[in-house]
Amino acid sequence: MKKLLLFAGTTEGRELAQYLSRCRLVCDICVATEYGALLLEEHCRGHHIHRGRLDRDAMIRLAEETGATHVVDATHPYAKEVSANIRACCEALGLVYLRLVRPELGTENPVRTVSEILPQLEADPSKREEILARVCAGGYICADSVREAVRFLECTDGAILAATGSKELEQYCSISGWQERVYARVLSAADSMDAAVRTGFSGSHLICMQGPFNAMMNRAVLQMTGAKWMVTKESGHAGGFPEKLEAAAKEGATLVVVGRPAVETGCSPAGIRRYLNEAFDLRPGQTVTLAGIGPGEEAEMTGAVQRSLREADLVIGAGRMLECVRKTAPALSVLEEYRAGEIVHFLTEHPEYEKVVVALSGDPGFFSGAAALRKELKNRMPQAEVQTLAGISSVSRLSALLEETWEDAVFATMHGRSDNIPGLVAAHPKVFVLLGTGDGLRTLCRTLLAYGLEDVRIYAGCRLSYPEERVLSGSPKELLDQMMDQDTPNLTVVLVKNAQAQSVPSFGLPDEEFLRTEVPMTKSEVRALSVSRLRLSENSIVYDVGAGTGSVSAEIAGLIPRGHVYAVERNAQAVPLIRENVRRHCASCVEVIEGSAPEAFAELPAPTHAFIGGSGGQLREILEALLKKNPEVRIVINAVSLETLAEITDCLRCLPLAEEEILCVSIARGRKIGRHHLMYGQNPIYIITLRGAGEKGAGENGVGENGVGENGVDEKGSGERGSGGQK
Repeated sequence: MKKLLLFAGTTEGRELAQYLSRCRLVCDICVATEYGALLLEEHCRGHHIHRGRLDRDAMIRLAEETGATHVVDATHPYAKEVSANIRACCEALGLVYLRLVRPELGTENPVRTVSEILPQLEADPSKREEILARVCAGGYICADSVREAVRFLECTDGAILAATGSKELEQYCSISGWQERVYARVLSAADSMDAAVRTGFSGSHLICMQGPFNAMMNRAVLQMTGAKWMVTKESGHAGGFPEKLEAAAKEGATLVVVGRPAVETGCSPAGIRRYLNEAFDLRPGQTVTLAGIGPGEEAEMTGAVQRSLREADLVIGAGRMLECVRKTAPALSVLEEYRAGEIVHFLTEHPEYEKVVVALSGDPGFFSGAAALRKELKNRMPQAEVQTLAGISSVSRLSALLEETWEDAVFATMHGRSDNIPGLVAAHPKVFVLLGTGDGLRTLCRTLLAYGLEDVRIYAGCRLSYPEERVLSGSPKELLDQMMDQDTPNLTVVLVKNAQAQSVPSFGLPDEEFLRTEVPMTKSEVRALSVSRLRLSENSIVYDVGAGTGSVSAEIAGLIPRGHVYAVERNAQAVPLIRENVRRHCASCVEVIEGSAPEAFAELPAPTHAFIGGSGGQLREILEALLKKNPEVRIVINAVSLETLAEITDCLRCLPLAEEEILCVSIARGRKIGRHHLMYGQNPIYIITLRGAGEKGAGENGVGENGVGENGVDEKGSGERGSGGQK
């Protein structure tokens, strides 16, 4: 039977013990001090805890008594002798030895060594102040040992905070005036305090506290002692080294770091957990936090997000997110990945990562990948606990810079999808648009100009929160002129203000607003009824078959700001007419497809809705093609002849279609003659509403992933122009 013996005494050792408790694996744990045992008893219930320092022979006896087969050495990196004894014990008994190694903590700050500074100080004592001012300008100083650090400090002035442990305190007594200069910070354990008192530290020069400490606490101690120098060991992330570095920088003190005695080999905490999972068949739980890190800089992160990053076993995100994360927690394990499926696959393969943070830009609830990832986690990792932490969105950041409100704005994006931005800008006084990276700002300006929106005002926030943050403003043409000889700014969000914005009717646009020539057009009353039968959602994918003048396409575009319309038309003379009507109505989500149906459908995504206003005698073939694309597509057909109605009735018998409604609409318009009004009737129009009756998810391409209507499908109907001939 496999049994585990853990030598703890460090933060990593205690965290591993807690992990084993959560996995319900009881093991024997050795700690050197009573204080260490108390911490384990408080946080790790169920384990067998052994107190006291052990030599090699005592370790062998304990391993034999406990029946250990595996040993984890999670002792302090400076405890060289202890680690050597543990290895010797394992070799003597043939046990599996696992060394838990703290990750080395990198830093962007300049690092200087005592060995290079001391010769300069000793060669010319008269230039000490000048030399020290130069070498202490940011970063920290490394010493090979406490003895070397003390030798350096003898050449300096000012108070010293010694945070290297009680065993090293005697060496500080060789510093001139140490009783006044040196303050000792030791553990609040009896043996540590006794050792410090025996060395001669007492009163305000003896600080007894349990670490690791946050930056605020370190700053408080530096302020209280007035220390100009802080001596510490490179204790890694778990030992609070980043917080010491931050505190020293903010208080104008210099960190003197005693480097590790040797480069260790072994496993990271995650590697140890992964090995134990397999060896002891452990099934840990996982918590996945979807954290919004704000616009990009560390200062814009919320406290909750920063705390989750510091406590994480693993952080996942795109490259830019990880750059920001590394500044907050440099020693974190990271995975550069943003695709939801790949993230979930990795987590299922690596259950040793208990606390996982997925870093997302801005806020997870605002144009974020959080929704897709949350869905993947729910489907493939139902046992995982998923939580979300809000972040500061780029919209709120830009609003603050511009002193603008944003509760009265609408939102769109050009990053990852194509919203009908010209239509939104034409109808709303304020539109925020996320551009992401690339040539988005130029593209937006050109698009607005193409749709006749040259008088709008654009405010573009570029690289928000970063040192190179800037806000550009102007009309679309003015911004294009500004960027003529410049690189396109990336990471941009814009506010588009349109003082002439006019809300357009939801449907039933006046016929006079469309160019017609000789091309038939679905009249406004029939168009309104037909479009209402489609039951569109904001992200519908619609085919307008036999688009004619494009009036139905333009009408639909105003109802689906996140969707797309494919205006299919075989008449070459009608194609430019459609494009002009679409431009006039700022319907950028309409794409004109010149060609005959159903052949023109081949390269198009699956429709959720379809409107058939003209079929060119290919009605059955068109319906078959639509059903093949999406078996649940919703369809509205306009017909003007009884023969076409009969053809539809025949298709209902032969194809997997469900009939919802057949309307016969007769419209009469009044005309004033003298003092009287006479009504003139128009040809009756049949409006037929159908829906596919096939299985959901079948078909050539399946249902579009960008969204479906309330019935799972989208359809569209044709106008008064009728299905007798494709327009």
